[in-house]
Amino acid sequence: MVSDPAAKYQGRPATCLARSVRLLEALVAAEPLTAVAPQELLPGTGPVVREKTLLTMAISVGASSAALGSGEQPEQHDQVRPLDQAKFASGSGSPGHPTAERDKATGDAPAPQPDQQAVMAAGPPSDLAAAVAEHLLAVAESHHPPAFFRADAIAALHALLGQLTPDLNFRLARRLLTIAETPGLNECDQAELNSQDPLSRGRLDLGARSLPTLALVTAATAAALAADASADVESLPVQATQLLVSQAVELLHRPDHEAQRYGATVLALAPRLEPGLGRYADALIVHPSVEVRSVAASMAILDEPAQRILAADSSPQVRARLAARSGELAEDIRALLTADEHPDVQRALARPNE
Repeated sequence: MVSDPAAKYQGRPATCLARSVRLLEALVAAEPLTAVAPQELLPGTGPVVREKTLLTMAISVGASSAALGSGEQPEQHDQVRPLDQAKFASGSGSPGHPTAERDKATGDAPAPQPDQQAVMAAGPPSDLAAAVAEHLLAVAESHHPPAFFRADAIAALHALLGQLTPDLNFRLARRLLTIAETPGLNECDQAELNSQDPLSRGRLDLGARSLPTLALVTAATAAALAADASADVESLPVQATQLLVSQAVELLHRPDHEAQRYGATVLALAPRLEPGLGRYADALIVHPSVEVRSVAASMAILDEPAQRILAADSSPQVRARLAARSGELAEDIRALLTADEHPDVQRALARPNE
Protein backbone atom coordinates (compact mmCIF):
# COMPACT_ATOMS: atom_id res chain seq x y z
CA MET A 1 0.00 0.00 0.00
CA VAL A 2 1.48 3.31 -1.12
CA SER A 3 0.31 6.60 0.36
CA ASP A 4 -1.11 9.02 -2.19
CA PRO A 5 1.01 12.18 -2.23
CA ALA A 6 -1.88 14.10 -3.78
CA ALA A 7 -4.20 13.72 -0.80
CA LYS A 8 -4.15 17.47 -0.28
CA TYR A 9 -5.56 17.96 -3.79
CA GLN A 10 -8.34 15.34 -3.63
CA GLY A 11 -10.97 18.00 -3.01
CA ARG A 12 -10.11 19.88 -6.21
CA PRO A 13 -11.88 19.25 -9.50
CA ALA A 14 -9.98 16.77 -11.64
CA THR A 15 -7.47 18.53 -13.87
CA CYS A 16 -6.82 17.63 -17.50
CA LEU A 17 -3.60 15.95 -16.38
CA ALA A 18 -5.40 13.77 -13.85
CA ARG A 19 -8.15 12.86 -16.30
CA SER A 20 -5.59 11.89 -18.94
CA VAL A 21 -3.83 9.56 -16.52
CA ARG A 22 -7.12 7.95 -15.49
CA LEU A 23 -7.97 7.29 -19.13
CA LEU A 24 -4.51 5.85 -19.68
CA GLU A 25 -4.85 3.57 -16.65
CA ALA A 26 -8.16 2.31 -18.04
CA LEU A 27 -6.49 1.68 -21.41
CA VAL A 28 -3.67 -0.31 -19.81
CA ALA A 29 -6.17 -2.40 -17.82
CA ALA A 30 -8.45 -3.01 -20.83
CA GLU A 31 -8.44 -6.57 -22.13
CA PRO A 32 -8.41 -7.37 -24.97
CA LEU A 33 -7.24 -4.26 -26.80
CA THR A 34 -8.67 -3.33 -30.20
CA ALA A 35 -6.21 -2.49 -32.95
CA VAL A 36 -6.57 1.10 -34.17
CA ALA A 37 -4.91 2.61 -37.23
CA PRO A 38 -3.02 5.86 -36.58
CA GLN A 39 -5.07 7.54 -39.34
CA GLU A 40 -8.18 7.10 -37.16
CA LEU A 41 -6.63 9.22 -34.40
CA LEU A 42 -6.03 12.35 -36.46
CA PRO A 43 -7.79 15.53 -35.22
CA GLY A 44 -11.34 15.70 -36.55
CA THR A 45 -11.57 12.02 -37.49
CA GLY A 46 -13.42 10.91 -34.37
CA PRO A 47 -17.19 10.62 -33.94
CA VAL A 48 -19.20 13.70 -34.94
CA VAL A 49 -21.83 15.02 -32.51
CA ARG A 50 -24.76 16.07 -34.65
CA GLU A 51 -27.32 18.48 -33.21
CA LYS A 52 -30.44 19.85 -34.86
CA THR A 53 -29.89 23.36 -33.55
CA LEU A 54 -29.09 25.95 -36.18
CA LEU A 55 -26.02 27.88 -35.07
CA THR A 56 -25.56 31.44 -36.27
CA MET A 57 -22.93 34.09 -35.80
CA ALA A 58 -23.70 37.84 -35.89
CA ILE A 59 -21.05 40.16 -37.26
CA SER A 60 -21.49 43.89 -36.64
CA VAL A 61 -19.62 46.76 -38.22
CA GLY A 62 -20.34 48.98 -35.19
CA ALA A 63 -23.04 51.56 -36.14
CA SER A 64 -22.64 55.02 -34.64
CA SER A 65 -25.08 56.20 -31.97
CA ALA A 66 -26.05 59.19 -34.16
CA ALA A 67 -27.12 56.95 -37.01
CA LEU A 68 -29.14 54.75 -34.68
CA GLY A 69 -30.88 57.76 -33.13
CA SER A 70 -31.81 59.36 -36.47
CA GLY A 71 -33.89 56.43 -37.59
CA GLU A 72 -31.71 55.90 -40.65
CA GLN A 73 -30.98 52.33 -41.55
CA PRO A 74 -27.27 51.66 -41.25
CA GLU A 75 -25.68 50.02 -44.20
CA GLN A 76 -24.44 46.45 -43.59
CA HIS A 77 -24.66 46.86 -39.85
CA ASP A 78 -25.48 43.23 -39.14
CA GLN A 79 -24.97 40.15 -41.20
CA VAL A 80 -26.18 36.81 -39.91
CA ARG A 81 -24.31 33.90 -41.36
CA PRO A 82 -25.54 30.35 -40.74
CA LEU A 83 -22.77 27.90 -40.03
CA ASP A 84 -22.55 24.43 -41.41
CA GLN A 85 -23.47 22.52 -38.25
CA ALA A 86 -21.86 19.26 -39.21
CA LYS A 87 -18.57 20.95 -39.95
CA PHE A 88 -18.78 23.01 -36.77
CA ALA A 89 -19.41 19.94 -34.60
CA SER A 90 -16.47 18.04 -36.00
CA GLY A 91 -14.17 21.03 -36.23
CA SER A 92 -13.73 20.35 -39.93
CA GLY A 93 -14.78 23.76 -41.17
CA SER A 94 -11.50 25.47 -40.37
CA PRO A 95 -8.79 25.87 -43.01
CA GLY A 96 -6.07 23.27 -42.82
CA HIS A 97 -8.25 20.79 -40.95
CA PRO A 98 -7.75 17.20 -42.24
CA THR A 99 -11.45 16.76 -43.07
CA ALA A 100 -11.66 20.14 -44.85
CA GLU A 101 -8.55 19.39 -46.84
CA ARG A 102 -9.92 16.01 -47.89
CA ASP A 103 -13.15 17.67 -49.02
CA LYS A 104 -11.19 19.97 -51.33
CA ALA A 105 -8.70 17.39 -52.49
CA THR A 106 -9.09 15.39 -55.64
CA GLY A 107 -9.24 11.62 -55.69
CA ASP A 108 -5.52 11.40 -56.53
CA ALA A 109 -4.41 13.60 -53.64
CA PRO A 110 -2.58 11.82 -50.80
CA ALA A 111 -4.48 11.24 -47.57
CA PRO A 112 -3.31 13.10 -44.45
CA GLN A 113 -0.45 11.33 -42.72
CA PRO A 114 -0.65 10.59 -38.97
CA ASP A 115 1.59 12.69 -36.78
CA GLN A 116 3.87 11.38 -34.04
CA GLN A 117 1.17 11.70 -31.39
CA ALA A 118 -1.30 9.63 -33.42
CA VAL A 119 1.29 6.91 -34.02
CA MET A 120 2.13 6.84 -30.32
CA ALA A 121 -1.53 6.66 -29.28
CA ALA A 122 -2.14 3.72 -31.65
CA GLY A 123 0.87 1.80 -30.36
CA PRO A 124 1.42 -0.30 -27.22
CA PRO A 125 -0.07 1.23 -24.05
CA SER A 126 3.31 0.88 -22.30
CA ASP A 127 4.94 3.21 -24.84
CA LEU A 128 2.09 5.69 -24.44
CA ALA A 129 2.43 5.56 -20.65
CA ALA A 130 6.15 6.29 -20.92
CA ALA A 131 5.51 9.26 -23.21
CA VAL A 132 2.87 10.66 -20.86
CA ALA A 133 5.20 10.23 -17.88
CA GLU A 134 8.00 12.10 -19.65
CA HIS A 135 5.58 14.93 -20.50
CA LEU A 136 4.32 15.18 -16.91
CA LEU A 137 7.86 15.31 -15.60
CA ALA A 138 8.77 18.01 -18.13
CA VAL A 139 5.85 20.08 -16.82
CA ALA A 140 7.02 19.53 -13.23
CA GLU A 141 10.61 20.52 -14.08
CA SER A 142 9.64 23.75 -15.85
CA HIS A 143 10.01 26.94 -13.83
CA HIS A 144 7.44 28.84 -15.90
CA PRO A 145 4.09 27.35 -14.72
CA PRO A 146 2.87 28.15 -11.21
CA ALA A 147 3.75 25.65 -8.51
CA PHE A 148 0.19 24.34 -8.11
CA PHE A 149 0.14 23.27 -11.78
CA ARG A 150 3.51 21.56 -11.40
CA ALA A 151 2.22 19.85 -8.24
CA ASP A 152 -0.79 18.56 -10.16
CA ALA A 153 1.57 17.12 -12.77
CA ILE A 154 3.57 15.31 -10.06
CA ALA A 155 0.38 13.97 -8.49
CA ALA A 156 -0.73 12.62 -11.89
CA LEU A 157 2.72 11.12 -12.43
CA HIS A 158 2.55 9.35 -9.05
CA ALA A 159 -0.65 7.61 -10.16
CA LEU A 160 1.10 6.41 -13.33
CA LEU A 161 4.27 4.96 -11.76
CA GLY A 162 2.88 1.44 -11.50
CA GLN A 163 2.51 1.27 -15.30
CA LEU A 164 6.13 2.18 -16.06
CA THR A 165 9.24 0.07 -16.54
CA PRO A 166 11.82 -0.18 -13.72
CA ASP A 167 14.46 1.67 -15.75
CA LEU A 168 12.10 4.56 -16.45
CA ASN A 169 10.99 4.74 -12.81
CA PHE A 170 14.62 4.91 -11.74
CA ARG A 171 15.34 7.80 -14.14
CA LEU A 172 12.22 9.62 -12.98
CA ALA A 173 13.27 9.20 -9.34
CA ARG A 174 16.60 10.93 -9.91
CA ARG A 175 15.02 13.88 -11.71
CA LEU A 176 12.26 14.19 -9.10
CA LEU A 177 14.87 14.35 -6.35
CA THR A 178 16.37 17.34 -8.13
CA ILE A 179 12.97 19.08 -7.99
CA ALA A 180 12.69 18.24 -4.29
CA GLU A 181 16.11 19.76 -3.59
CA THR A 182 15.77 22.84 -5.84
CA PRO A 183 12.10 23.39 -6.78
CA GLY A 184 12.89 26.57 -8.75
CA LEU A 185 9.86 28.61 -7.68
CA ASN A 186 9.03 31.65 -9.80
CA GLU A 187 7.94 35.13 -8.70
CA CYS A 188 4.26 34.18 -8.46
CA ASP A 189 5.13 31.26 -6.19
CA GLN A 190 7.31 33.48 -4.00
CA ALA A 191 4.42 35.94 -3.67
CA GLU A 192 2.21 33.05 -2.56
CA LEU A 193 4.74 31.99 0.07
CA ASN A 194 5.09 35.58 1.30
CA SER A 195 1.33 35.80 1.73
CA GLN A 196 1.45 32.94 4.25
CA ASP A 197 3.23 35.09 6.82
CA PRO A 198 1.31 35.08 10.13
CA LEU A 199 0.92 38.86 9.90
CA SER A 200 -0.39 38.80 6.32
CA ARG A 201 -3.94 40.11 5.84
CA GLY A 202 -4.62 37.78 2.92
CA ARG A 203 -3.14 34.32 2.45
CA LEU A 204 -2.83 32.01 -0.53
CA ASP A 205 -2.02 28.29 -0.36
CA LEU A 206 -2.13 26.86 -3.87
CA GLY A 207 0.75 24.39 -3.68
CA ALA A 208 4.07 26.24 -3.72
CA ARG A 209 5.01 25.05 -0.24
CA SER A 210 4.00 21.44 -0.97
CA LEU A 211 5.77 21.07 -4.32
CA PRO A 212 9.15 19.84 -2.95
CA THR A 213 7.38 17.40 -0.61
CA LEU A 214 5.28 15.91 -3.40
CA ALA A 215 8.39 15.53 -5.55
CA LEU A 216 10.22 13.79 -2.69
CA VAL A 217 7.45 11.26 -2.02
CA THR A 218 6.98 10.53 -5.72
CA ALA A 219 10.74 10.05 -6.15
CA ALA A 220 10.84 7.57 -3.27
CA THR A 221 7.83 5.70 -4.67
CA ALA A 222 9.35 5.48 -8.16
CA ALA A 223 12.68 4.24 -6.80
CA ALA A 224 10.97 1.66 -4.57
CA LEU A 225 8.85 0.33 -7.44
CA ALA A 226 11.96 0.06 -9.62
CA ALA A 227 13.85 -1.83 -6.90
CA ASP A 228 10.92 -4.20 -6.27
CA ALA A 229 10.42 -4.97 -9.97
CA SER A 230 14.01 -5.74 -10.91
CA ALA A 231 17.18 -6.51 -9.01
CA ASP A 232 19.23 -5.43 -12.02
CA VAL A 233 18.11 -1.81 -11.85
CA GLU A 234 20.87 0.56 -10.82
CA SER A 235 20.36 1.86 -7.29
CA LEU A 236 20.27 5.52 -6.40
CA PRO A 237 23.65 7.14 -5.74
CA VAL A 238 24.67 7.39 -2.10
CA GLN A 239 24.32 11.16 -2.10
CA ALA A 240 20.81 10.94 -3.55
CA THR A 241 19.77 8.38 -0.93
CA GLN A 242 21.19 10.54 1.86
CA LEU A 243 19.30 13.56 0.50
CA LEU A 244 16.07 11.56 0.38
CA VAL A 245 16.43 10.35 3.97
CA SER A 246 17.54 13.71 5.40
CA GLN A 247 14.60 15.55 3.84
CA ALA A 248 12.20 12.86 5.09
CA VAL A 249 13.54 13.15 8.64
CA GLU A 250 13.12 16.93 8.46
CA LEU A 251 9.47 16.47 7.42
CA LEU A 252 8.96 14.02 10.28
CA HIS A 253 9.96 16.68 12.81
CA ARG A 254 7.58 19.34 11.53
CA PRO A 255 4.45 20.15 13.57
CA ASP A 256 2.30 19.77 10.45
CA HIS A 257 0.62 16.34 10.44
CA GLU A 258 0.55 16.22 6.65
CA ALA A 259 4.31 16.79 6.45
CA GLN A 260 4.85 14.11 9.09
CA ARG A 261 2.81 11.63 7.05
CA TYR A 262 4.81 12.34 3.91
CA GLY A 263 8.11 12.04 5.78
CA ALA A 264 6.97 8.73 7.26
CA THR A 265 6.02 7.49 3.79
CA VAL A 266 9.52 8.15 2.45
CA LEU A 267 11.20 6.50 5.45
CA ALA A 268 8.90 3.48 5.17
CA LEU A 269 9.96 3.08 1.52
CA ALA A 270 13.67 3.65 2.22
CA PRO A 271 14.57 0.04 3.19
CA ARG A 272 13.32 -1.13 -0.21
CA LEU A 273 16.04 1.03 -1.75
CA GLU A 274 18.77 0.10 0.72
CA PRO A 275 18.25 -2.58 3.43
CA GLY A 276 20.60 -0.73 5.77
CA LEU A 277 18.03 2.08 6.06
CA GLY A 278 15.63 -0.17 7.97
CA ARG A 279 16.51 1.52 11.26
CA TYR A 280 14.69 4.65 10.09
CA ALA A 281 11.52 2.67 9.40
CA ASP A 282 11.77 1.00 12.83
CA ALA A 283 11.64 4.44 14.46
CA LEU A 284 8.20 5.02 12.93
CA ILE A 285 6.45 2.35 15.00
CA VAL A 286 7.10 4.25 18.26
CA HIS A 287 6.45 7.77 16.92
CA PRO A 288 3.94 9.80 19.00
CA SER A 289 1.83 10.61 15.93
CA VAL A 290 -0.95 8.20 15.08
CA GLU A 291 -0.62 9.16 11.40
CA VAL A 292 3.06 8.18 11.38
CA ARG A 293 2.45 4.84 13.11
CA SER A 294 -0.38 4.15 10.65
CA VAL A 295 2.01 4.65 7.75
CA ALA A 296 4.44 2.22 9.37
CA ALA A 297 1.67 -0.35 9.89
CA SER A 298 0.54 -0.15 6.26
CA MET A 299 3.81 0.31 4.35
CA ALA A 300 6.96 -0.53 6.32
CA ILE A 301 8.84 -3.83 6.17
CA LEU A 302 8.01 -5.30 9.59
CA ASP A 303 9.66 -8.15 11.44
CA GLU A 304 7.69 -10.10 14.05
CA PRO A 305 8.63 -7.90 17.06
CA ALA A 306 7.54 -4.79 15.13
CA GLN A 307 4.29 -6.48 14.15
CA ARG A 308 3.63 -7.34 17.79
CA ILE A 309 4.18 -3.73 18.90
CA LEU A 310 1.78 -2.40 16.28
CA ALA A 311 -0.81 -5.09 17.01
CA ALA A 312 -0.92 -3.81 20.60
CA ASP A 313 -1.05 -0.13 19.61
CA SER A 314 -3.53 2.04 21.49
CA SER A 315 -4.99 3.44 18.25
CA PRO A 316 -7.55 1.27 16.39
CA GLN A 317 -6.52 3.07 13.19
CA VAL A 318 -3.00 1.65 13.51
CA ARG A 319 -4.26 -1.84 14.31
CA ALA A 320 -6.69 -1.73 11.37
CA ARG A 321 -3.90 -0.72 8.97
CA LEU A 322 -1.86 -3.67 10.22
CA ALA A 323 -4.84 -6.02 9.92
CA ALA A 324 -5.21 -5.07 6.27
CA ARG A 325 -1.87 -6.83 5.71
CA SER A 326 -2.97 -10.04 7.43
CA GLY A 327 -1.52 -12.18 4.64
CA GLU A 328 1.98 -10.87 5.43
CA LEU A 329 1.77 -11.26 9.22
CA ALA A 330 2.94 -14.05 11.50
CA GLU A 331 0.26 -16.52 12.60
CA ASP A 332 0.26 -15.46 16.26
CA ILE A 333 -0.06 -11.78 15.22
CA ARG A 334 -3.10 -12.64 13.09
CA ALA A 335 -4.56 -14.41 16.12
CA LEU A 336 -4.09 -11.27 18.23
CA LEU A 337 -5.85 -9.15 15.64
CA THR A 338 -8.65 -11.69 15.23
CA ALA A 339 -9.35 -11.36 18.95
CA ASP A 340 -9.47 -7.55 18.62
CA GLU A 341 -13.08 -6.45 19.13
CA HIS A 342 -12.84 -3.08 17.40
CA PRO A 343 -15.08 -3.04 14.28
CA ASP A 344 -12.45 -1.27 12.13
CA VAL A 345 -9.96 -4.06 12.80
CA GLN A 346 -12.54 -6.74 12.01
CA ARG A 347 -13.51 -5.02 8.74
CA ALA A 348 -9.84 -4.81 7.75
CA LEU A 349 -9.38 -8.52 8.44
CA ALA A 350 -12.42 -9.31 6.28
CA ARG A 351 -11.02 -7.23 3.38
CA PRO A 352 -7.26 -7.75 3.45
CA ASN A 353 -4.82 -5.89 1.17
CA GLU A 354 -7.24 -3.03 0.42
